[in-house]
Amino acid sequence: GVAGAALATTLSQLVSATLVVLRLLHTQDSYRLSFREIRFHRVEMKQILHIGLPAGLQSLMYSISNVFIQSRINLYGADAVASWTVLGKIDGLSWLVLGAFGISVTTFVAQNFGAGKLDRVRRSIYVSAAMAFAFTILFSITVLTLGGPLYRAFGADEVVLETGMRMLWLIGPFYFLFVPTEILSGAMRGVGETLI
Repeated sequence: GVAGAALATTLSQLVSATLVVLRLLHTQDSYRLSFREIRFHRVEMKQILHIGLPAGLQSLMYSISNVFIQSRINLYGADAVASWTVLGKIDGLSWLVLGAFGISVTTFVAQNFGAGKLDRVRRSIYVSAAMAFAFTILFSITVLTLGGPLYRAFGADEVVLETGMRMLWLIGPFYFLFVPTEILSGAMRGVGETLI
């Protein structure tokens, strides 16, 4: 049941963390972990917080908005919740790919901005946006075309399938709207303007 799933998740995370720490303790590479050398470094911590805090707040806003959306969907009953859950799995694929584009553009923009190659900064934004738009169009067409089989793969009954397809047709055509958010916020992080 739920308790078993929670226990299994906790134990798997504990085992994973233990294995990572053991590996880091016993490596001879530059990233070797030494507990005696762990301390806060003020300058580096300030830089990390300057970039990480706004990025974390952005993620938090997505999470908070999803809580509101989920609470409203819950009012429609178990079939709506099941439909939304499957849609979340499908939707997650898009978020993973677009998130990777955002991280990639952040890295590329930062490297070229630091080197003073502003023409490459602009070009990387345009190229990343074009690739991300192409992905979202292809993704939208794919999920709208294969929505029924995708829902059935998750064991959805006819009511869940029907509700899920309505949800998919409301959301699916608009994945492209997330592209500017991810690409432009990634580019802004790359030039150090994280708070914006």
